Amino acid sequence: MELSAYLNRIEFTGDPRSDRTTLDALMQAHLRRVPFENLDQQLGAHVSTDVQSAYKKIVEQQRGGWCFEVNTLFGWALSEIGFKVGYLAGHVGHNGSARSAPADHKFLLVECREPLFVDVGFGGSLFQSLPMAPVKAVQPPYTIDLSKEDAGYYRFTETANGEPVSFDFQPVPVKANHFEAINITLQTDDNSPFRRTLTAQMRRPDRHVVLRGRLLKTIKADGVEEAVLPSGEALVSCLKQQFGIDLPEAASLWPQIAARHYELFGNRVAEDNKD
Repeated sequence: MELSAYLNRIEFTGDPRSDRTTLDALMQAHLRRVPFENLDQQLGAHVSTDVQSAYKKIVEQQRGGWCFEVNTLFGWALSEIGFKVGYLAGHVGHNGSARSAPADHKFLLVECREPLFVDVGFGGSLFQSLPMAPVKAVQPPYTIDLSKEDAGYYRFTETANGEPVSFDFQPVPVKANHFEAINITLQTDDNSPFRRTLTAQMRRPDRHVVLRGRLLKTIKADGVEEAVLPSGEALVSCLKQQFGIDLPEAASLWPQIAARHYELFGNRVAEDNKD
């Protein structure tokens, strides 16, 4: 694995130093070029948590990944540059509702004069680092809140257009193998959201582009634009144009994507496709 190849992949042209300015620039470069996506999980291909697999997929194959891949690779790159990096475990669920379940989100604790909260694998809401302390930040189109909760937990909450999403965590690094079991569960259990619904997401400086199944959303500070994809060919084109994912075999997923959309939205497709 070569740091220079990763930096070329994210089109980072600066001097890679272990300071916060560089850290934030690396985050933004990564998020603009590497999508959050679960296409392998949809296609039934095994997804590993090891950094070599993440490097091959993201750098060599020009793909994206989920938190166990993108945050693993980003943490490796930061370590290569000289940052001290630890991995944290988040429990995704509204208002701490998932604390009793196995942690299902991997993100980073980075030491850079102070402990910093770093995450390039939660879909893309966070666009720069946060101090590991109670803080509110506006990173359009999101409002970010990092708060201290009970029992030594913190809560990360992102809100756009009145819809909050959160996860709870304790700021104590976990071991490298901490996510092995949940990694398998989330890609094999039919009840897993990563099995039920295809997603690809890409962060832009002022907006967040999100594909879930047939529904393509562009989230902006002043509202949300929506479009419904009409076919498997349109899906392949959308993945390439919006997310930089060149994967023609994604068209084979169309029957299950269409069925899932009907399950969630019923006849909305017909209404949205009227001229």
